[in-house]
Amino acid sequence: MSNADLIREHYAANDRGDLDGMLAPFAADIQWTEAAGFPYAGTYIGPDAVARNVFGRIQEE
Repeated sequence: MSNADLIREHYAANDRGDLDGMLAPFAADIQWTEAAGFPYAGTYIGPDAVARNVFGRIQEE
């Protein structure tokens, strides 16, 4: 699967509201960085941290 395919799958899962599908391709040690100045700024390590600190916060708001 190409990187483009992975990105398409991630966004398709998002469209379905499928958090597990969004996280599925993430490595256990993923480092997800939200840029300084953005509401969720910081670097989050691991799928659970990304889910909680990025996707969870987006869902709450």
